[in-house]
Amino acid sequence: RISSKKRVTIVRHGQSTWNKIGRIQGSSDESVLTEKGQSQAAMTGDYLESETYDHVFQSPLARARQTADIILSHSKSPPSERTILPSLREIDLYGFQGLMKEEGKARYGDLYVTWKSRPTEFELDGHKPVIELWHRASIALETILMSDYDDILVVAHNAVNQAMISVATGLPPTFFRKIPQSNAAVTVLEFQPHSPDIPGDYPGNPGGRPLVVVESLNESPSTLSSPGGALDDERPRVVLLPSQASPEQTSKVLLGANPGESPGLRVSEILAAPSVIDEARDLAVSLPSSPQVSMLSVGNERKAWESAVTSAARSSGDVVVMGDSPTLSRIFLEAMGSGLPPSEQHPSSSSGRGSGVSSDCF
Repeated sequence: RISSKKRVTIVRHGQSTWNKIGRIQGSSDESVLTEKGQSQAAMTGDYLESETYDHVFQSPLARARQTADIILSHSKSPPSERTILPSLREIDLYGFQGLMKEEGKARYGDLYVTWKSRPTEFELDGHKPVIELWHRASIALETILMSDYDDILVVAHNAVNQAMISVATGLPPTFFRKIPQSNAAVTVLEFQPHSPDIPGDYPGNPGGRPLVVVESLNESPSTLSSPGGALDDERPRVVLLPSQASPEQTSKVLLGANPGESPGLRVSEILAAPSVIDEARDLAVSLPSSPQVSMLSVGNERKAWESAVTSAARSSGDVVVMGDSPTLSRIFLEAMGSGLPPSEQHPSSSSGRGSGVSSDCF
């Protein structure tokens, strides 16, 4: 458990020499940033230049260190200290490391097919890399959250960043590759302490775990907003609001942290599951924008997500999607374009943010 709010900005390194040629890196440390990778890191540095970080945790690998150096060289107030965290290194791929992808296919045959199609079952040199990665990512995340710092920058790698995001939002190793992190992309997680006023075992906050908000997800240099780090507040947003949220949490998300001082949402429509339609109507009456309320199509998450995005784009206003946590979790994964294994349901109080239409989930 945490005692104060933590904001963790997670960045993947820019394009590396081995990324460019298709050589399997894993946790090897023989590749460095390409010219393109340096440019990507600089664009991310421009995007984050106004952010103030208490501390930086970075992978020990050169490509991550170079990326952190470039990002911090653009910062208006860079932190004075950094911590090299070995658990932030990329996934350990043992005998695969250093091979060109075609070499891996030729040399390992069916084993390579397992790696690509069923990665949680993949075993190499007596190790299960994905299972080990999830364990190591949980250690890294715990180290970061238990530190004395509240606003933290983490610079690491695609797979380990995916694993940390998944661990934070309660997703198991079967979600490997489902939350891809592009070169120099930014994901921001906010961890809010569990409140004794909120029941500790409802879906989305089991056992009094911190409430996790994914403030932004995989914002790459090609989709980042204007230089200077300010998010484009004019973009319409899709907000996923679980029915278990308390009135105080709902008010904070929809009206702003400090109504009258911080901006709230411009809600034009609420899409609600049948089970919470009355609650949605009550909410609509309480909002200054007097949004319309429509029934959400439950059972087809892709259609529900497309409806929400279409509504936001059409109205140029924010759209709130209300339902239980498992339903919103599935819609959230559709928003990321990753899909969900049919038998999987998981608690979620998280969010994604896109480029044309933002998506936030509370």
